[in-house]
Formats: sequence, C-alpha cells, structure tokens
Amino acid sequence: MRDRPVTTSSAARALQRQRASATARAYPLYWRMLRLHHVRPNGWQRAILVEGVTAVAVTLVLADVASAWTLVVLPVTAAVLVKAHDLVAGWLPTRRPVETLPPPRLADYGLVALAVVALVLIWVL
Repeated sequence: MRDRPVTTSSAARALQRQRASATARAYPLYWRMLRLHHVRPNGWQRAILVEGVTAVAVTLVLADVASAWTLVVLPVTAAVLVKAHDLVAGWLPTRRPVETLPPPRLADYGLVALAVVALVLIWVL
C-alpha cells in the first residue's frame, strides 16, 4: 500500500463546523451578553437575576413605591453586580483553566436593542 496523506472529506469538515457552531450556541445568552469568564450562573440563578429582579421592579412600580426608572435601573444594577463579581473572581487564584466564550454576535444584543426602543417609544408617547 502506498502511504497517502490522510485528508478530511468535505462532509467531515461540514460536520465539524456544524458541531462548532452548535457548541457556540450552547452558551446561555446571559453569559454571552455580559461576557462572563469566571462566573457561570446556572438556569435558576439566571431566572432570579433576570425575571425575578424584573418582577420585583414591576411590583414596586405598580405599587407606586418607586418611579418608572426602577424598571430599567434594577435589572441593569443586577447585571453590573454579576459582571463585577465575575471580575473579582478573575482576580482570585484558580487551579482549573477557564473555558473561553465565543465572541458575541450582533443577534445577542437584539433583545436589548428592542427593549431600549420600546422604552423610548413609551417615554415619547
């Protein structure tokens, strides 16, 4: 038999690209938007940080305990605190390697842009 260089078929390369893109999509939106490197909140923690804080803000606004700006300020404050915790966790020494996230896509910020546009429209009208 002749010694031929081993090459990858185009079907195998397509399968590898598909697996790579599926792996990139497997990361939650919350991790990608905040670019978290060291802190990885799981499902119930993300639910509390997003939906829970938003529900508290809506309740406070509807009860006239806080102004309408609370709807924006509370979730943003929670996100800033999570990012700050991620930065502090990065300063601590660790033994395990940190898995890097794929670069953010424009589609990751679409929901935030939609929320900002909706808030501006509500404020103008």
